[in-house]
Amino acid sequence: MAISIKGPRFSMMHKGSAAIEIPTFWDNFSIQATAGWKIYFDLWIAALAIYSTFSSAYFAGHGIPETSLTIGVVLVVEFFFTADLVLNCLT
Repeated sequence: MAISIKGPRFSMMHKGSAAIEIPTFWDNFSIQATAGWKIYFDLWIAALAIYSTFSSAYFAGHGIPETSLTIGVVLVVEFFFTADLVLNCLT
């Protein structure tokens, strides 16, 4: 049996047999690029980025309204941007 390291996974080869992939610790936490929910999350983040661009320009020109709705929206946007940052480290 020969053990070789290929990328993030270890491959164990037996003579005359196919490679057996042994997942590493980080493979359990990584997000696959083909995950179905990832495209929707990326589109949501893109929509929030567009909102953030226009709202920043509006707030710069007219001031930030101090309503609970505005503060809630800003906190939700910041939460999703932080989640996107963390999840990008896991892809």
